[in-house]
Amino acid sequence: MLQRVKYACGDTQVIDLLSSSLRTREDILQCLRHTSCPACLRKSRYEDAHRCAEEAGLCPLQAHLPQQLALAEIIRVSLWRALLPQEADQDARHLLAAFFNRRSSASFWLTLRGWAMYQLTPEQVGHLLLSLLQPQVKGKIYD
Repeated sequence: MLQRVKYACGDTQVIDLLSSSLRTREDILQCLRHTSCPACLRKSRYEDAHRCAEEAGLCPLQAHLPQQLALAEIIRVSLWRALLPQEADQDARHLLAAFFNRRSSASFWLTLRGWAMYQLTPEQVGHLLLSLLQPQVKGKIYD
């Protein structure tokens, strides 16, 4: 059933609600009215990630397609936060930033998108750190 919803951000969209229950559809619509639309949520997540990257001293990402930048930045910052303990000192932050800055290609970070969704295993942490240390070779998918 198609429904028009006005999100908290002010944007309006028509969505297709598949639930057969009127009560469930109303609950979903009420919830959506109190959140931002998907585009505004993505923009907010990107702005937060961009701000975090700047504060951390991470270099800007490069991409062949501009639409890759936002997702790659979100992934990179998610992995940054996963690897850096809250109590890390300034030297540890600078060292990790130096590792992360070795990879400025958005496509490199996009290859790690599955890792950004879950807590990293010790093997994934090791693999990530090793891949950050590897020399960049032209012709690889993420270079």
